[in-house]
Amino acid sequence: MRVIKLNEILSVALPDERRTVYFITFKNPPNDKLVIKGELKSGRGLKADKSVVFAGKLMNAVSPQVQADVLSQAELNDLRNLGTYHFGGQNAGASCPVKKRLKETIESGGFVFIKMQFVTDVTDVESKVGKQKGLKLLQRIKGDPDVLRQMGRIAAVDIFIGNADRWQINPYGLKDPYSNVGKIENLGNLLFQKGGTKANRTYTPIGLDWYEAQGMSSNLVMPPPPNWVGLMLNNPQRLLRFAGAAIDDLNHSFLSRLAPRITQLDLIPPSGILDFFDGIEDGTKQLQQSLTTMYSEGTAVPSGITQRMEALGWSRAAKTTVIPTRPGTPTPAGKPGARAAVPQPAQATRGRAVGMSRPTG
Repeated sequence: MRVIKLNEILSVALPDERRTVYFITFKNPPNDKLVIKGELKSGRGLKADKSVVFAGKLMNAVSPQVQADVLSQAELNDLRNLGTYHFGGQNAGASCPVKKRLKETIESGGFVFIKMQFVTDVTDVESKVGKQKGLKLLQRIKGDPDVLRQMGRIAAVDIFIGNADRWQINPYGLKDPYSNVGKIENLGNLLFQKGGTKANRTYTPIGLDWYEAQGMSSNLVMPPPPNWVGLMLNNPQRLLRFAGAAIDDLNHSFLSRLAPRITQLDLIPPSGILDFFDGIEDGTKQLQQSLTTMYSEGTAVPSGITQRMEALGWSRAAKTTVIPTRPGTPTPAGKPGARAAVPQPAQATRGRAVGMSRPTG
């Protein structure tokens, strides 16, 4: 990834004052950009650097748009020394408020700064429904199983790396601790890259915003906590329930925010639950393959990652990679690889994809 140098910077912008995210535009080639983001260390020190970057590598296994490196001290020094519009005209780098905030954030020592490739044409569910838009996005999600599968792949990595800022992955509650798991935590982190034309728009789910700085299990240098949520990757019934909750909540979000412009008929049908589940299953497989490749190539892997693999019973040797059997798949005496029966749509309630029963066995 490009090295940030002071004399090559054209401008620095802060698109949202609520976030520590900056867009850097370079002089040459024209419109070449990087994104820099400050993630809270949350008392983790250098461990935070390793966690956020390695989590990004794992997310890259299912979402290639995710590419991240920690900024070097030289790069941080150059950003601290930016000129401002006030003193040097429009080519000086940043406005006074932007430079002041960036400088103070760097000097606070409380943030890990990472740089990422700039991804064009990004949108999210919150921005769509917040503007009373999103019908095209919902139609694409509903009509293209690959979109739901890709969302499931991203969810698989989120579960493993402890990112609870997209889906709810941490169980809570008394009677049924897992009743919340799979529901949407942050509509703004359900991100898509737009493609195609305005008349025929496509939406590809992407795994940006993959790190939860203060997450219960996002410190990948340390062992997983007791009752680590990632163990659900070995529990097909729980993953199917996760998928059901995700689709249910996504339907409810669209229906409640866009009514009366959409109806029950516009929502994702129950078959979408299995598409999402298939994505989790495939994302788990891709995650395992990525990790075994890293070990075989001698890539430095945080000890906490090794301990998570051991907790799941995953071998570091690619030849013994095993993925949990999909719920509903027959035993060897039956027909191998048969897909769980897709329940037929029933009377929908509050946008829920009902008719999905818990697998047995």
